[in-house]
Amino acid sequence: MFETLQYLQELVKKSGTDDKIYDGMAKDDLSEMVMPVLNIYKYTIALPATLEFIHKSDSKSTSFRNLGNDFYKRGYYQKALASYNQALLYASKNSTEMKLGYSNRSALFSTLQLGSACINDIEKVFAMGCPIEIKEKLIKRRMEALPLLFDEELHKKIKSGVSRDIADPNATKYNSLIPCVNSDVNIDSSTDKPKVVASANMKVGSVVGSETAYVSLTSSPNNFVSCHFCQKKALNLIPCEGCCCALFCDEECKKKCMEEYHEDECKIIDAIEDGCLPTINVAIAVKACFKLRRSCKSWNEFITASKNMGSDRIKSSSFKEIYGTNKYSILSINDDRVFVHGTLYNSCFLCAIVLYCLDLTPSYLPKDTVEREQSIKALARVIMFIATYQKVFPIIQNEHNLKLDESYYAEIKNNGLYPFIAKLKHSCSSNLMLATNNNRLVMIAIRPIKKGDELTVPFLWPRLDAPIPKWILNKNSFVNYGTVCGCTRCANDSEDIKNNDQLSEYQREFISQRVDHKNYTHAEISKILAVLDNVRDSKVYNIFYQYFRTNISVFELFNGGNIVLDNSFDRK
Repeated sequence: MFETLQYLQELVKKSGTDDKIYDGMAKDDLSEMVMPVLNIYKYTIALPATLEFIHKSDSKSTSFRNLGNDFYKRGYYQKALASYNQALLYASKNSTEMKLGYSNRSALFSTLQLGSACINDIEKVFAMGCPIEIKEKLIKRRMEALPLLFDEELHKKIKSGVSRDIADPNATKYNSLIPCVNSDVNIDSSTDKPKVVASANMKVGSVVGSETAYVSLTSSPNNFVSCHFCQKKALNLIPCEGCCCALFCDEECKKKCMEEYHEDECKIIDAIEDGCLPTINVAIAVKACFKLRRSCKSWNEFITASKNMGSDRIKSSSFKEIYGTNKYSILSINDDRVFVHGTLYNSCFLCAIVLYCLDLTPSYLPKDTVEREQSIKALARVIMFIATYQKVFPIIQNEHNLKLDESYYAEIKNNGLYPFIAKLKHSCSSNLMLATNNNRLVMIAIRPIKKGDELTVPFLWPRLDAPIPKWILNKNSFVNYGTVCGCTRCANDSEDIKNNDQLSEYQREFISQRVDHKNYTHAEISKILAVLDNVRDSKVYNIFYQYFRTNISVFELFNGGNIVLDNSFDRK
């Protein structure tokens, strides 16, 4: 639908508008660099004068269903699932094509002995009015799937119990100041810069809290196998009725997503997918902007909020507003990052695409000319601010490959905005680990945390999960977060620190009493890591850390419920 970013940049250069963009960068108002680009889009033929988005099409639905049938016959089950889901996205509501899409998907699940998934799709067909020509076949398929339900329910209960033994994020004590963490967390304001600290001692393995993403972004090719809202790779995805891009794992996720942002996003989602998705920060900032706007009572409230962001908002806000679940916490971000001019320059072109589409969308912006212009500028400020300063966290999911009967971390990651976790200090020697539960990040103590200690999270991933050279770690952390780690290891000139790898007599005795254990409970492993905390460079610590990490992977796998049918996406 839209030309490439490079083409749009060349267009603006030819118009002589580049200087206005650079002049806008020097101003406090981020909209000043976007509006000149938007005006170029409006008054040239670079972009279409009307929105011509992809619409529902039963003929396209048939094509994708036939493609799914072909993959199914060849044993490419994951590709078949994605194709059937695309067929559902293009099918008009309650159409024959939609019924056939669910029917064919149920056949795929039947082949793979997925009883509940098979029956769920069959029930959808009957709820819409089953075509007479497939009715008998679906009744027989449902009867064959019923015996599978007992084993599925039994396995579900076993997995749930094992998962809770490792970590139960729902059992944390409520914190009135910061609802996403437990009551053992507080804010220390005794220094110039407030910090999040422990108000009580915390043991290794204890769940400190869990934060659901303010918004999250599905990466391709996850689009057609993941929930647009919670990111779960669910089997019984249902389509959005308005666009051909968004799938949801159930009606609850669909309703929440529509209420939070998708009702607005849906109107221009083709523009976001086509024009902004390659730049993750902008695409996710647009979602966050929609959600913030919908949480405001009026455009005037949103306009006012757009003029109070970053350090200025932090200075005038309470800790609860900054760190809590207040709708403006997404705007309470330190905006003192350096080297942002490249990000600002590229983002303004993509931001202008979104504003151009919203300007053409009926009934979205105010009708009054003055208020309309103010609203467009407010949208520009918020999108540019979030895209530039809010940290984007990778959502790396643990998946169960059904056909291979094994689990592993997805190579294609999604992304999310976590306003509270983003404000925690980052360190290679962090005392918290972030476990992924789809669009939730669970904070788990990986080291003993004493009362008064600042809570810290790793750069991208814990050091022992990815033993890469220090200079690469520092480079990546600077690119992603605008800073480098200041822990002892990173501040030291040598590549590694070896002065803490000798176990004390007590530690050797403690370990010797436990080396013969064949099966360690998660509680035992956590206690061992606590005893070995001052020798984290020792081989013994690394061994037990890997046990601990394996258990966290089990938690992620069982709680996430992400299922892939095979590895056919990796095959041509």
